[in-house]
Amino acid sequence: MSWQPGAANGSPIDAYEVSGGGRTQRCAASPCLISGLPLGEPVSFVVRAHNEAGWSDPSTPSPAITIEQVPGPPANFVVAGTGDGSVSLAWGRPSGGTSVTGYRLTWQPGTGGGAMELTAGAGSATVTGLTNGTDYTFTLVATNAAGDSVPVSASGIPVGPPSAPVIADAPYRDAGDGANAIIDVSWAASAPNGPGTVGYAVRMDGTVICETSGTTCTTPPVAYGSSVTLTVTATNSAGLTADSESVTVSPIGTPDAWSPIAAGETGTGEVTVTFDVPATHGAPCEVVLFVDGTSRPVGTFGPGAVPGQSVTVGELGPGTHTFRLQLCPADGGPLSDEVRVTLVGPLGVPAFAAVSVSGTTVSYTVTVPGGSAGRDGVSLTVSVVENPSLTETFMVRSDENYSGSFDIGYGATATLQAVVADGSGSNTATADPVTTGPAPTPAGVALSEGPASTCTDTGLPCAWAVIVDAHDFDGTNITCTLNGSGSYQISNGTNTLPSQPYLDSLTVECTDETRESARDTRSPWGTPPPPPGGPPGTAPSRTAIPAGRHRKPGS
Repeated sequence: MSWQPGAANGSPIDAYEVSGGGRTQRCAASPCLISGLPLGEPVSFVVRAHNEAGWSDPSTPSPAITIEQVPGPPANFVVAGTGDGSVSLAWGRPSGGTSVTGYRLTWQPGTGGGAMELTAGAGSATVTGLTNGTDYTFTLVATNAAGDSVPVSASGIPVGPPSAPVIADAPYRDAGDGANAIIDVSWAASAPNGPGTVGYAVRMDGTVICETSGTTCTTPPVAYGSSVTLTVTATNSAGLTADSESVTVSPIGTPDAWSPIAAGETGTGEVTVTFDVPATHGAPCEVVLFVDGTSRPVGTFGPGAVPGQSVTVGELGPGTHTFRLQLCPADGGPLSDEVRVTLVGPLGVPAFAAVSVSGTTVSYTVTVPGGSAGRDGVSLTVSVVENPSLTETFMVRSDENYSGSFDIGYGATATLQAVVADGSGSNTATADPVTTGPAPTPAGVALSEGPASTCTDTGLPCAWAVIVDAHDFDGTNITCTLNGSGSYQISNGTNTLPSQPYLDSLTVECTDETRESARDTRSPWGTPPPPPGGPPGTAPSRTAIPAGRHRKPGS
């Protein structure tokens, strides 16, 4: 310490005495090093001077000072515990040095690491926001006005509960006995959220059935038709756990095949089907009955076999009907064999639905209600009473209507009779008589000579108009030829065709679009003129004018 000397007052000052902090020390001059003072306590000093006359009065006390020393390292610095993203630390007060004014805690790794300032009274701290599973180094120093202590370090790894397992699949397969299933459980691996690996425990209805470090488990046999609940628990090295969501599995086996079924007629239009329902090896299932391909619900059965069942189907018509059962139709379950039952109705009574006449033809339609009514060998015979040789026979099937026709000629009467018969009997129906009209008049043509044309060179007749009288052609497009040539359109009635010269004969032939035809010939055609200078009655040679052309009179 240093001071300002006082006045000597005649005799030189030969010494100084400094007192403070429980110490008194002689000093030759200012400044003077004072040692042995107490640490960490405020100390004030007084000084007095000495000469031959003795000691002066003490000076006024100096301002108090505290002597500091770097603290010792914190004692027993340890990781007291780890948590989810956190590490807890603990330590004791340092030994040595002056009083601690605080602590500084730092850690690595991490982005830039981390730091925390703590008060002098702190003996623990918890660092949060850490990454689970990362090994952190924590460093602690005690601080005071003199500086920092020697650092102490401890390491710790934060750890949280593992992530919850997620059951990915739980398919089942037959246990080999047809009555039980084995479930193959698998799940996605959990993140440990800390050091080490994860172990798993699989529970079925609360009972542990597997303990494994893998991610699969096979259950013991589970009865078809029952339900089990599966849960997977993950445990990490810190003993922390997480449970998966529970999954319920209801194994359903393949239904058994049908034993033979039976069906028989139990009343008019009624059939009873008897059967044993097979086991479903799962949840109860619907049974349907197919009647002629159309399904009808029977009931719900299972999971076990149900013997001695029956169902009655009524209002069935005559004929052969098919019956078949199916178990669990919604799942494509097994079908039984198909059985057939033939129901026979009464022999049908025929009836004439229609009888008509066209020309010489009598057409009919006979109705047989119910067709064959499921009977074998049923026939329908339709005949003409007046002419038994006119007969048609049909084998009656499921159809009810049968049609045919007879040609009885013009002006004839026919009474139609229908007979339905099999080996056990017959039924007959007779239609009202019908009569065909008279035969139509055939078409005809008559050829005659019309006015004659006079030739200018002789002054005598040399060509005659062709007159054709046509009658009773059914068509309207009547085409005629003369001696096989030409094409002339005529109609029923009198028609005039181009004049023709004298011919030994002239033939007209006419046909309509219905192919009805008629012809007529005139021999000779015209009057032969006497030949010039020749004997009387000798006719010159003549030929018919080609179709569509004729010689003009006087040419």
